[in-house]
Amino acid sequence: MFNKLFLKVLLSVSLSVAALSSANAALITQDILFDDQGTWASIGEITVVTAEADKFGYISEWYDFTLLGFDLLTVAESGGGLFEAEIDLADFSAGLQFLSFDLSESNLGTYAFNGIVSAQFSFFDAFTSNGLALFGEIKLGDANVSVPEPETAFLLLMAVAGLMARRKSL
Repeated sequence: MFNKLFLKVLLSVSLSVAALSSANAALITQDILFDDQGTWASIGEITVVTAEADKFGYISEWYDFTLLGFDLLTVAESGGGLFEAEIDLADFSAGLQFLSFDLSESNLGTYAFNGIVSAQFSFFDAFTSNGLALFGEIKLGDANVSVPEPETAFLLLMAVAGLMARRKSL
């Protein structure tokens, strides 16, 4: 009797821990805004997965990153480039605290993008094979934080399973 109860408790605790770690894998999405002669216009969007952050909040890869209509290759896919972002682990809704990148849009390197957004400084430039295409100041729009549906559905199913197991034991 005690062994069965102990195994049930151990199983439910391990499933709860697994569910909680999945639930913390939120997505943070923000627009990248460019200062076009005093008017801020969206030139792209970045999405990062919070579970990818290290214990200090640094992220070295993105989930989705578009600039000027290009869906950028990841650093691993392109074989080079630099990317770093920082989030506040205690407040995902604050969005990215820091963003730095030096990337190309393809392996052919037709466009190259450099940018940095921090509390003190920001800039963006885009180069083509013919030279400088765009240069100016950028900032990040409001953060949109979402929890992907599979993790949310899993948490709901775990709660229903827990209620059903509790009802059967009573």
